[in-house]
Amino acid sequence: MRKADEIEQLALETLSKHQMVTPGQKILVGVSGGADSVALLHLLHKNRETLEIELAIGHVHHGIRGKEADDEADFVRQLAEDLQVPLYVTRENVPAEKKRLHLSTQEAARLVRHTFLRTTARQIGAERIAIAHTQTDRIETILLRILRGTGTAGLEGFPAVDLPLIRPLYAIRREETEAYCRQWKLRICEDSSNLSLAYRRNILRLELLPYLRDTFNVEIDTALLRLAEIAKQEADYLDGVTLSLIGEVVERKMPNLWTLNGAALRRQHRALQRRLVRHALLGVLGQTQNISFELLEYILEQADKRQGGSVTFKAFRNLAGYLTYEESTDTLVVGQHLPEDIAPPWSVTLKAPGITLLPDGRQVEITLYAEKGTTRLSQNVEHRDIQQGNLSLPYATAFAIPNEAVQLPLVVREWRAGDKMSPRGMNGTKKLQDLFTDAKIRGRERSTYPLLVDEAGKGRVWAVFGLRLAEDVVSLEEEKRLQEMPNRIEIRIETKTLL
Repeated sequence: MRKADEIEQLALETLSKHQMVTPGQKILVGVSGGADSVALLHLLHKNRETLEIELAIGHVHHGIRGKEADDEADFVRQLAEDLQVPLYVTRENVPAEKKRLHLSTQEAARLVRHTFLRTTARQIGAERIAIAHTQTDRIETILLRILRGTGTAGLEGFPAVDLPLIRPLYAIRREETEAYCRQWKLRICEDSSNLSLAYRRNILRLELLPYLRDTFNVEIDTALLRLAEIAKQEADYLDGVTLSLIGEVVERKMPNLWTLNGAALRRQHRALQRRLVRHALLGVLGQTQNISFELLEYILEQADKRQGGSVTFKAFRNLAGYLTYEESTDTLVVGQHLPEDIAPPWSVTLKAPGITLLPDGRQVEITLYAEKGTTRLSQNVEHRDIQQGNLSLPYATAFAIPNEAVQLPLVVREWRAGDKMSPRGMNGTKKLQDLFTDAKIRGRERSTYPLLVDEAGKGRVWAVFGLRLAEDVVSLEEEKRLQEMPNRIEIRIETKTLL
């Protein structure tokens, strides 16, 4: 067992090796009150001057576990006061989110936690969010994914850095964070739900892993980490090969629909065929969770036999997609559509600032800058395209609107007959139906292009996500134009899961 100073040194080496922070940055630390997060906060606070970083604490009361959760929130408040670190706390209703999004309790809790941390980081100008995932968490994640039948990409567990998330405890085990807290005499909170066998991860942690260590391999933790590193290196290599083939295989690339050339796809090795289709799914859906081996094999077999076939599936939350092989054109179509239980009309009012989940599983994030001459509400952390894996989403998914042109709140809704907009680069207005026709977007595909509408003001359509922006809207790529717009609302839409 490492001593406290050795654990601290290992964390500092991890921070340096993975270039997690740079001098002058503000770090939002997610603190639950458990040993892992208390140890993380303590070692970052202890080394804040050496690292030249500024800290803030984020804590989520999940609306479950009653008094125990209340006591945890009070504990974190006292901890923040003792360390003189700014604290940001929210109380959420996880049971309600679980029901609304059809998630497990743990998935819903992670979702609201990450949503809060990301929103708070934007608001306070924190460039990084430090979370207390340990090497033990990674081992458990790897084994869980093996049991679910993951591909090689899933064997990594989770990376040390997934900006803005950083994991300084990436190389430190859970028993070491507990020892660190004991050696420094740090008070911690015990989460009783960690002992409940109602959760699969707890069964794995408390029963399966100990059984595997005792019965099969006392070094199974090391073996799983070695497997993860080998798989990651091989996956990185195959990803590079796959990306080099995109131009040859992909004929059409839009935010909600990709088409792949059947003949070009068949020329590739089966392993690369699956990866090419997965990359297309990533570009369309933003993630590939719940995309089974059997689903991919079915559609690839149809392409092999040059027989038409189609499969529709629910990907994640309310996100749905379809794979279709069209015999007449020899193309494989990867698309997104709304599930049957999300029938129009639908409309979602956006939090400003904040992150709002849309019915189809995507999320919209709004950041405000100097609202009509008042003090700046958020700091501009960075302007970059939202990326899903190694593939940038096409078209403008991140843009800004002048404050004076908009009346909050903004609304996202489905397109309706008669909707018009003033497209950027065109004179006058144009019916959205004509824009869809010009872009060769077919009937059922149109429902996957939500509108950003100022319904409280003049009812103006500011954007058709993934298709067109209105006049006066500026893409976040346009640095010069953004500098001329200090008072603005920045909007990002993405499908990357927060879990």
